[in-house]
Parts: sequence; structure tokens; C-alpha cells
Amino acid sequence: MIQFREVEGNESFPSLCDELREFISNQLSDFKYSLIADLSHIDQRAATYEDPEIESITHKYDNCFILNYSYEYYIDKGCSDFNEQGTKSESVSFTLDRNGTIKIEIPDITNARGYRIYD
Repeated sequence: MIQFREVEGNESFPSLCDELREFISNQLSDFKYSLIADLSHIDQRAATYEDPEIESITHKYDNCFILNYSYEYYIDKGCSDFNEQGTKSESVSFTLDRNGTIKIEIPDITNARGYRIYD
């Protein structure tokens, strides 16, 4: 579970985007492998060696937000000498309740629902 600070009653959720971006960037080591665990949608041999970068947080509606992030990937194509690298941008949804609990919907291609909740 990721625990942000308690949200005051008079605070609006849209005003928290910058603060959430900084907070989540600092907590990234706790769940970074969940964000980029499976790179098979790029290539079966794709790998990443760096942490993802939090690009932005966007308020969606009510207490729902979008976390936009990017990461570098590398594909070792063995003897073909045509190794590939690039940057992939992705996003996930998350909610923030007034108590400060953040629940992130992590994509999961192995799950019939298509996502799992990181909380």
C-alpha cells in the first residue's frame, strides 16, 4: 500500500497533481517492477535496466488520477547484430482517498480482468 498524506476537507483533488507526482516519484522503488514487469508487448527479449520516470499526474475525475510514465528498453537480438533500444510511454489509473491511501491499477496481461490493484 502507498500512503500519501491525509487530504483536508477543503482541498480539491485536482490541486494535488504536482505534489502527488513528487511523492510517487520518491516512492517508486516500492512498485517500479509492477509498472514495467512484463515487456513482452514490446518483444519477448525486451529488458529495462533503469527506473521509470514519472512524466506527469493528471486529474481524471473525483478522486481518480492518471499516472503517466516512461522507461527505456533494450532488445538484444543475439547474433543478428541489430540490437534495438527505445523509450516507451505508458499510463495507469489510480485513486486517492481522503485518508491518503493510493490504489494503482497495474496492467496485468495474465489476468482475465486485464489489471490488478497495487495497494
